[in-house]
Amino acid sequence: MVQRTHNVASIGTGYDSNGLEKIRCVNQSGQEVWLYGGKNINFKVTTLDGKKQTMYFDTVYWQNDTIFGLKSRIVGGKRVIPVSQIATVGINAEEAETKPVN
Repeated sequence: MVQRTHNVASIGTGYDSNGLEKIRCVNQSGQEVWLYGGKNINFKVTTLDGKKQTMYFDTVYWQNDTIFGLKSRIVGGKRVIPVSQIATVGINAEEAETKPVN
């Protein structure tokens, strides 16, 4: 992922997008696919303590040992999650475009 030193959003100022067009995933059938970005794609992160956090696909950044993302594009709500604390990552993608990894 693209490194950023910040990730902010607030009413009227927009947000810092990561610019990713696609991400390599495993779909529900166990096949590796490319998932192409869209406005309603979000990451559902469950941490080792059982807490669940949601971040929008186009706001997620990986820097060193930490993942950053926004829970809202309008009012912000920066999420900061150490990679060592992540149990699972799911992706919710409504009407998403996918293609098999060749």
